[in-house]
Amino acid sequence: MNTRTSNPQAALYLAACTPYLWSRPHYRALSYSDDVRKNLQNVALPGTGLALSAFCAHRWLACAALVVVPPLAALAGALQRGARRIDAFLALLLAPAESWFHAWQTNCRLAALHAALSGERGYALEDKLLFLQEAEVRPAPKTAPAAAACVRPPPPAA
Repeated sequence: MNTRTSNPQAALYLAACTPYLWSRPHYRALSYSDDVRKNLQNVALPGTGLALSAFCAHRWLACAALVVVPPLAALAGALQRGARRIDAFLALLLAPAESWFHAWQTNCRLAALHAALSGERGYALEDKLLFLQEAEVRPAPKTAPAAAACVRPPPPAA
């Protein structure tokens, strides 16, 4: 399995879209910045306890954090691993190990950018309450017979 970011160019492009998205309406919040603040309030900078939402007080602080924090985190990671060469630092900076956080941030930014550019209203169903209300209005089966048919009974006891 590939442990490196599958497309660092896409992740970098989406991070660079942050200033564009910052004040735009978001499908889960009043604005992209509101959504980012909510999502990052329970995520801390490793080893510090500092919530990443602290960097979201203002658009320019968030942009500066996108430029400054990754190199510092890569340097700290390289030093923590006992690396003495610049290639370890560059490897962590330019191709960070894929983690849930990288995948989650890339996905959030991509969805926000697509929603902002396309005007697609289906993203509103990401709101759980709206989804449940819409599900009540539209007739849908309460069980999934096709999924139930895929479940195999346990083998008989010998």
